[in-house]
Amino acid sequence: MSLTPDELYNLIPSVYRMRDARLGEPLKALTSLLAEEGALVENDIRRLYENWFIETCDEWVVPYIGDLLGIKPMVDTGHVAPVSSRAFVGNTIAYRRRKGTARVLEQLAYDITGWRARAVEFFDLLSTTQHVNNPRLQRKFAPDLRDAAQLEQVDSPFDHTAHTADIRNIVKQRGMYNLSQCGVFLWRIPAYRMIRALVRDSGTAACFHIHPAGLDAPLYHSPYTEEEITQVTEPHHLPLPLSRRVLYDELEERRQSLAENRTPAYLYFDDRSKSRNLPTIQVYLNGSATPVPAEQICIADLTGWDTPSDTRTYLRTEQDGTITPVELPLRVAVDPLLGRISLSPAVADQTVRCSYSYGFSGDTGAGPYNCYTTLETFLDRPVTFHIGVSKTHAPLAGQVVSTLHEAIELWNAEPQGKFGVISVMDNSIYDEDLSAAHRISIDGADSLMIVAAEWPQREVKGGLPGEMYRENGEISPDQLRPFIRGLIEVEGTAGSAEIPGQLIMDGFMIEGGLDVLDGNLGLLHLSHTTLLPGSGVLNVSAANSNIVLEIFRSIVSPVETDGYISASFTESIIHGTTHAVNVPNSRVSINSCTLFGTTDTLTISAENSLFMGIVTARRRQEGCIRYCYLEQGSLCPRRYNCQPDKALEDVPTSGEAAVRERLRPSFSSRDIRSPGYGQLGRSCASEILEGADDGSEIGAFYYLKQPQRLNNLQSNLSTYTPFGMDIGLFFV
Repeated sequence: MSLTPDELYNLIPSVYRMRDARLGEPLKALTSLLAEEGALVENDIRRLYENWFIETCDEWVVPYIGDLLGIKPMVDTGHVAPVSSRAFVGNTIAYRRRKGTARVLEQLAYDITGWRARAVEFFDLLSTTQHVNNPRLQRKFAPDLRDAAQLEQVDSPFDHTAHTADIRNIVKQRGMYNLSQCGVFLWRIPAYRMIRALVRDSGTAACFHIHPAGLDAPLYHSPYTEEEITQVTEPHHLPLPLSRRVLYDELEERRQSLAENRTPAYLYFDDRSKSRNLPTIQVYLNGSATPVPAEQICIADLTGWDTPSDTRTYLRTEQDGTITPVELPLRVAVDPLLGRISLSPAVADQTVRCSYSYGFSGDTGAGPYNCYTTLETFLDRPVTFHIGVSKTHAPLAGQVVSTLHEAIELWNAEPQGKFGVISVMDNSIYDEDLSAAHRISIDGADSLMIVAAEWPQREVKGGLPGEMYRENGEISPDQLRPFIRGLIEVEGTAGSAEIPGQLIMDGFMIEGGLDVLDGNLGLLHLSHTTLLPGSGVLNVSAANSNIVLEIFRSIVSPVETDGYISASFTESIIHGTTHAVNVPNSRVSINSCTLFGTTDTLTISAENSLFMGIVTARRRQEGCIRYCYLEQGSLCPRRYNCQPDKALEDVPTSGEAAVRERLRPSFSSRDIRSPGYGQLGRSCASEILEGADDGSEIGAFYYLKQPQRLNNLQSNLSTYTPFGMDIGLFFV
């Protein structure tokens, strides 16, 4: 450990220190600089040692260690969070020891792409004539019609039913079941975990939607970690939509086990204290910190909003052969397919929170992922005002309030020139209009951040035991997705000030419009925000002539203004029924976005974007459109490598219609309720799937670098493929 500045200074003879004190301590300042440089050298030496090991080395060292192992260099995937070569390089020796096995293919796929995977050897699923001396009783020709859980898996990666031979080529994803064919199934949609989220009243007594917007959306399973590379991948290791049948069977078996006084089997509802895995669904009643026991939850089809009875009877066979009925309590019914909850009559009047997972393609829109890297650029000066908002934390004077109205009132009462943070600290539903007397007011030189973030507590040094405080500006924007149900109005009150104020919002799902009223606002920044399509528009008053509108990795409803503004949209989805962006007097920059609806601007610059509606730019001498998809009839500035223009260069007029139809983007879904919302379908043309400037897909999920991840996997599969086998890659 290097010397501290004081320790280094004390090594100097006292006569020189006394003389230094009379001169204003320039020597002490010099020794402080020397100590800092020494600490840097010491840290560098420590890093040099840590860079010898794949587990601790810097990211730039990983390819060099891989080169020592003879690993093929992979295409750079940029800053995609779940993708790094570290795991691939670290597990290379384990791969080579088990080369040619299905388990290695699964681990290889996950380490390279970040997608969960399952490998299936299709020769084991062929229906064949069996030899009488070697019968395979597990390989039945016909499925068991009584096994409902297995019937759900027919034609899935977990299908155990025998099939007749398919001689088509698996590499082109046409055939599957043959002697020399193996398939690797990949899950592109991850599961996001919500913690103790408030559910939404459905309007039917004791019945709730789990989705805060009241949508019927499927629940997902957050995958459990495989402990060994040789472990077979099962459904609970994958981010799959939850099955009513599978969850129903597990809970029924648990209640039967309890009735018979034996230990139940634990899988999706493993709520044991020492378990490494969280139960896939947890329900909390009346603000309790303890979830409802899993054996008091029943799985049901709640299409008709049925409510469970208070008890259910199970039969126990005694040692003497008598049968005893056992009554076990039920409190909650859950429908994982529709995302619904209903309560039994015994608890019908209680509030409900739920921990669950949902599926989505990436970190776009509001979600419980960490957003700190987006926000830290704004935290460049001291925070002078900080207030927390929570319905689960206890109110604390001057620090935590229970409503957004209270927080906005406190902010609006502050003097001009402040930098404030309003942290919403839980996953509650805030049914509040931030309008009229409660609108957000931004004075000149003011900056306000409204973020979904915890405000960590710290223990007071030298204070009483348990005495805590919160430090201004310290936030943890992780595991939160609060919901605001109501109109949000923002007013810039800077007047003619040269430096108008700023509003930054991050991490919210909003049902209702967002209006910037007459005034002088300098910046409106929305990141990782969902402004639900169909629930309102993002409207900017024409009076805000100095405003800059920034939308980053968000899902928003149509954007409108008659005024002159500067707007930039990055890696976002803008969804309108007629128009997506209607700003005919504004300058717009669009980078890696998907726009459902028409676009009307003064000038436009765009790249790597999908325009699923006609684009009209009033001034076409300015700007450029690069690597985009544009609808026929669009009027915009010069284009470079855009589709379908590029594909039509050498096509005769008679064939243009067919080319346009082939290149028109298809999506997994355009429904906000679907996990595949805004995701390009795999039937999409390769010119769209790989048409961006760096070979990525065009559109809002450009940043995921999916073609590069897939190419990296394909280039390394041949090294570990079983001899004589062909590998097909299938997206689930």
